[in-house]
Amino acid sequence: MRCELGDLPNGSAATVSIVVTPFRTGLLTNRARVDAAAYEVNPADNAVTLQTPVIALADAWVQRQAITVPPAAPRSLTRP
Repeated sequence: MRCELGDLPNGSAATVSIVVTPFRTGLLTNRARVDAAAYEVNPADNAVTLQTPVIALADAWVQRQAITVPPAAPRSLTRP
């Protein structure tokens, strides 16, 4: 993936957010690098690698069901 951020002044920052849906558990490795057309005094700080653990979620769901109970036959109520 490539993001064109245009010209950034010296010392400034830009943020790029990427959302992924992993299909397996384990470590997800992210690498980012920036390049400049101008002379770079310290090119070693232009790259970063980050590992994110991916864990499995429970494979469960909740289901609701209504059960209809037929009404009872009418009864006479007597008072003592």
